[in-house]
Amino acid sequence: MLKELLKIIETERLYSISKAAKEIGVSTELIRIMLDDLQRRGFINKVAFGGVYSGTCRGCKGCGGISGNNGSAGLRVWEITAKKNN
Repeated sequence: MLKELLKIIETERLYSISKAAKEIGVSTELIRIMLDDLQRRGFINKVAFGGVYSGTCRGCKGCGGISGNNGSAGLRVWEITAKKNN
């Protein structure tokens, strides 16, 4: 399952925990645990964008990153580190 999650992060970054959970067929809680584990082991980084979603992303197909936040929290994205690529 960790390899599946890494593949999702590598190909499209990870914007939505619920989307990843559906794709892999596990709970969102398990995705959070796996993300914490991968981050602790140095395979991924959580990137926090300073801005907040304003509903005006032009050309965006929708990432689900702010789902449930009503635009009140910054967008969080997970990305692969150089360690994973070595």
